[in-house]
Amino acid sequence: MYDCIVIGGGISGISFAHCLHQAGKQVALLEKDDRIGGQIQTRTLDGTDFWYETGAHTCYNSYVSLLSILESLGESGNIRQLNRKYPYKLYTPDGFKKITSGLYLPEMLLHVPRALFANKKGKTVREYFRYILGSRNYDRLFSKAFRAVISQPADDYPAEMLLKKRNSHHEEHPRTFSFAGGLSAMVNAIAAKDGFQVSASATVTGVSRIGALYEVTAASGEKWQAASVALATDPPSAAALLHELEPDLAALLADIPVFHSESMSIVAPAKTLTIERMAGIIPLSDEFFSAVSRDLTEHPDLRCFTFHFAQSEKTDSEKREIACRTLNIQPSDVTGQHLTTHILPSLRIRHLNMTAQVADKKKNDSIYLLGNYFKGLSLEDCVQRSMEEAKRFR
Repeated sequence: MYDCIVIGGGISGISFAHCLHQAGKQVALLEKDDRIGGQIQTRTLDGTDFWYETGAHTCYNSYVSLLSILESLGESGNIRQLNRKYPYKLYTPDGFKKITSGLYLPEMLLHVPRALFANKKGKTVREYFRYILGSRNYDRLFSKAFRAVISQPADDYPAEMLLKKRNSHHEEHPRTFSFAGGLSAMVNAIAAKDGFQVSASATVTGVSRIGALYEVTAASGEKWQAASVALATDPPSAAALLHELEPDLAALLADIPVFHSESMSIVAPAKTLTIERMAGIIPLSDEFFSAVSRDLTEHPDLRCFTFHFAQSEKTDSEKREIACRTLNIQPSDVTGQHLTTHILPSLRIRHLNMTAQVADKKKNDSIYLLGNYFKGLSLEDCVQRSMEEAKRFR
């Protein structure tokens, strides 16, 4: 019997389990996939040491909660600085350009002073940034740039949850960083150092109450019991598991829409990729949302770009054709390819202050909700929520 069963092995579940384990609690973490990490998904090209990210790809020294975990486990020595000299590039019908080339400068100069007194509160991204940047600048460039930030259409996303300023930084760490072997190695290191039980390929089908305990059942028929349960899943999955135990809370979570996307990673020999090195690509068209480059951690022989698309809008062959055309390579130049699917919450104004909304609906204090729909989509947002819930647990 456990003190807590954590459902979901992404950074939210991992960081929550870490905090409880450090407090001497018995924790079991259940993950439906055959690996932990959630939106952190590092892949390695077969037969090589070349790794690339297909999900989350960058950490910052403002991620003080995440860094505190790495430091407590003695893993900060595996932090690797990312090369900041390569910028994002704008992809236009005329090829790659500087991001600033997409600006209407007179409109920008006219509107930017509005930022001095503009308020994000209660505004969507489109409403706020159209006001301070101008409608043409927003529609042509910034709507695409913000779409790249959150890997989904950003127009209706709450403005106050985008590009948040963080007041604390660990200046002793690089401003932007990854981890030796990629970000998946980071979450694996946390789980390994802590040593709490991790059950992969455990698809949870039910959560019920038996007296003072919760019983969690997997599709395999295996069962776990604990005094409390934490759900670190996407909102619809959490709603489905809670619909009998917490109907009001389940209805609140079911109201949060999610966006399904696909990422296609293209690996090619560096000698075949003649385009300049860059951090990533923002297209002016709607063929793809964005692309992230592996160039920030240079490899002498290989390069990789991961292209982000809305799910099911294009076939795999169409996605591959777009990627090859953008990179100016032939399909025969591709030495590695991987397709990954993602689910992200599409928060709206009504979902602001989900912490209070959840607290109002939840009846059982021994149920803990974690994830990227409380503070924002970043890894640090997830870890902060997990730490707050772990403090409540203790």
